[in-house]
Amino acid sequence: MRLIRRLVSWVPGAAIALFMCAGHAQEFPSRPVRMVVPFPPSGPVDWMGRSLGAQLEKRWHQPVVIENRTGAGGYAGSEQVARAEPDGHTLLAQGNALGTYNLFLKDARLDMRSFAPLSMIMKTPWIVVVPSVVDLSSVASSMM
Repeated sequence: MRLIRRLVSWVPGAAIALFMCAGHAQEFPSRPVRMVVPFPPSGPVDWMGRSLGAQLEKRWHQPVVIENRTGAGGYAGSEQVARAEPDGHTLLAQGNALGTYNLFLKDARLDMRSFAPLSMIMKTPWIVVVPSVVDLSSVASSMM
């Protein structure tokens, strides 16, 4: 009776383990990954993309090729990624400007649903600088 109880408790676990091995997914990435940076080299987005690419190469054991595709305020490179095969091997290093600008373009050809956000990887602070002769103490006071 004890043997039957042991078998009954052991068999489901063994079956689950067997099926998990059979359903193992393909390794990702299966080939080099392309990261499009839609801004010129040496800027903050390019620096962030190259830093991230180097870390991903170590983790994935696959090359991450950084491609600077400039033009139209980031629109040209973003459009190229939107038209790429949706297999996860083409990434876009983009700031928030593209989504914001695209909302106000009359002839916006770029469908933002073409993108799947992965992660926020960088925050860039914005500052406002005015000459000391200007009598302003806040951005709100300049709106009056």
